Amino acid sequence: MITGHVDGNLLVPEGLVCLLAGAQVDGHAIVEPGAGLITDGAAIGGNLKCRRCLFLDVVADSSVGGNLAAKGLLDGLFVHDSGIGGNPWVRRSLEGNLGFEFLRSRIGGNFAFEKNTGHTQIADNRVGGNLEFSDNIVGPFAIESNTIGGKLDCRKNDPLPAGGGNTAAPKRGQCRLL
Repeated sequence: MITGHVDGNLLVPEGLVCLLAGAQVDGHAIVEPGAGLITDGAAIGGNLKCRRCLFLDVVADSSVGGNLAAKGLLDGLFVHDSGIGGNPWVRRSLEGNLGFEFLRSRIGGNFAFEKNTGHTQIADNRVGGNLEFSDNIVGPFAIESNTIGGKLDCRKNDPLPAGGGNTAAPKRGQCRLL
C-alpha cells in the first residue's frame, strides 16, 4: 500500500497488487503482466499503462491525468466515480471474475473499447470526445445515460449493446437507438 507521494513513475512488478490509497504519483503508472493496481482516491499525473496485467481499478475519486491504456487485461477493469484526463482505450481483454465497468466518471478525450470478452457496463459518464465500442463478444453489454461530446459508434458486437439515454451527435451502428 502506498499512501504518500511518488516522485516520478510507479512500476507495479509482475505478480504483485498495489493499492494507491490517497497517493499522488507525479509520473506514469506502469502495471506489468500478472500484476494489479487499485487506486482509491489517488492521483496519477501521467498515463496509466497495462499490458497483460491482472486487473485495474480506478475508484473513489481517483484521477489519471493522461491516457489509460489497457491491452490484454486478464480479470477486468473498474473505473468508478473518477476521472481520466486523456484517452482511455481497452483492447483484447477478458472480464475474468470482475467484468468491465465505467461508471459515473469523467473522460477528457476519446474512449475506445475494442475486441474485449465479457460483461460490460458503461453508464452515467461524461466523455469529452467519441465513444467507440466495437468487436466485443460474450456480453451482456450496457451503454446508458452517458453524455458524449462526439459520436457514439458501435459495430460488430455480439450480442448487441443494450441501454439508452445517451447524448451524442451522431449515434451510429448498433448504438444508433441508444
